[in-house]
Amino acid sequence: MCSELATLAAFIAEKIGWKVKFVIGSVITGQDNWREAHAYVWLDDLGAILDLTAVTDINELPAIFMPTDGTTWNDMTQGSDATCKRIGTNHQEVFGLEAGGFGIRTKEDQA
Repeated sequence: MCSELATLAAFIAEKIGWKVKFVIGSVITGQDNWREAHAYVWLDDLGAILDLTAVTDINELPAIFMPTDGTTWNDMTQGSDATCKRIGTNHQEVFGLEAGGFGIRTKEDQA
């Protein structure tokens, strides 16, 4: 389901003129920091993540996650994960580009 929603989100965002990246990466879940394969959209102009799988009700839109640790797309391509907070909530997720495995990789880990 995540790949279909990410494809739709990327398509709509591009149609309204946003620069985006369709990402097949990971979301890191649970206390064991398991990296679950996940599709989402990186919004270039905002430096944020759009993840429609986080929406369970139409009133929850938009599902935009802003990095709380200053992680950029370039940082992510270098192996860092983005710790993000969903706009308008206290909900946090960690997104990455590597699908599968364990652990969170910060920018400091990559330095």
